[in-house]
Amino acid sequence: MNAVERAVSVLDAGAGERVVVAVSGGPDSVALLAAAQRVLTRRGVDVRAAHFNHGIRAEAGEDEALVARLCGELGVTLCVGRADVPALAAERKQGLETCAREERLAFLERTCAALGAKACLTAHHADDQAETVLMRLFRGAGAPGLRGIPRKRGVFVRPLLDLRKEETVAYCAENSLMYALDATNRHSDTPRNWLRNEILPLVRARYPAAERHIVEAADALNEDDDALAAIASRVFEEALDKGALCLSPLRAQPPAVRKRVLGRWLKGIGGSPERTHLCALDNWLSSGRTSGEMHMPGAVIELSMGVMQNRPVVTQRGVVAFTKDKPVHLGGWRLSLVESISRASLTTTAFGEALIQAVDTRALPDGLTVRFRENGDRMRPYGAPGERLVSDVFADKKIPRAQRDDRPVLALNARVLWIPGVAVDECLAVKDGEAQIAWLKLIHTNAMEDDI
Repeated sequence: MNAVERAVSVLDAGAGERVVVAVSGGPDSVALLAAAQRVLTRRGVDVRAAHFNHGIRAEAGEDEALVARLCGELGVTLCVGRADVPALAAERKQGLETCAREERLAFLERTCAALGAKACLTAHHADDQAETVLMRLFRGAGAPGLRGIPRKRGVFVRPLLDLRKEETVAYCAENSLMYALDATNRHSDTPRNWLRNEILPLVRARYPAAERHIVEAADALNEDDDALAAIASRVFEEALDKGALCLSPLRAQPPAVRKRVLGRWLKGIGGSPERTHLCALDNWLSSGRTSGEMHMPGAVIELSMGVMQNRPVVTQRGVVAFTKDKPVHLGGWRLSLVESISRASLTTTAFGEALIQAVDTRALPDGLTVRFRENGDRMRPYGAPGERLVSDVFADKKIPRAQRDDRPVLALNARVLWIPGVAVDECLAVKDGEAQIAWLKLIHTNAMEDDI
């Protein structure tokens, strides 16, 4: 039994149970399916295959046919899902990779549920893990992000995380298994491909076992993070009092525990904390201060007499006239119109979008205001047909209800022209080369003011 089959053999699946193997047609998933069919069926496990055709590559139909042929040869029942991901991504204004991943995972979850499968096996391996951990490290992820790809999450199980890609390719060669190669993987135009093609070969030349060591580091970080999360959970229960957070139980804890407690509490009240917010709040704890106020997306935190609580934002019902020549301030936010913008100034938000928007200044009408959304607000989102209720736009984008009032909008009476990070009205969108382009830029001030 070789390394691929050994990895599959330790899976917790027995006679009468069913597993689904996600098969793209590449060497990793082909090796996983063949090994699962060979090892698990001997135990009486019913092995099924699932293939999702994204409709992205011209060769997508050929990949589907290859997987069907392989399943026929192995005697494995195949379930196929299809979607026009490019069209869906355009409709949702999502990145192609994000949309493809969401559709694929949803299909696999539906398939497992319909078949009553115990698990869905995916073929992520050590090279994938190394790429994921490094990408997140370079982007500034904390401990939760550096845990990497989980070995198990929900129905998904990844038995090959300890194996290198070269081992799955070798298994295919040894067993005369045909597979497809995605030509786009050779282009270093995405962060993952750049790491895979340009960076990791250089690292591997100096440190041949780099991928395995990164997997081991991610496993160790998972263990540490789980232990800290368990401690933080106990402290959280002790500190929570009718929705407020008493700080005295936290002060004796190390920063790693305090920040986990603060993060859990903030998410519970509808906040969307980033690392800067957690560090700022933690500074309150370590400094011993007893009063203060901090604005952040989804919450205004008030500290008084050693108790931290969420205070309603009374300024959110205000309305401020928009001016082109100077910033506008409302509810802890600053909106401005700038002629140019650098990549370094892009700010990520709770919605996962940039708080900037290119607009055609010729279309900026007089009488614009900056305010928070109201019931009945409408807009004509660029790229979408017709006029929509703003509430429906939020629903389409799957923005949680607790976050929909986090930030101001740019409006003309009851018509909203820009929801930062969500949608821009067609009248402001840059549509052609004649446009006079400027950038709307919304930034949270993250102001922290001492009580006087």
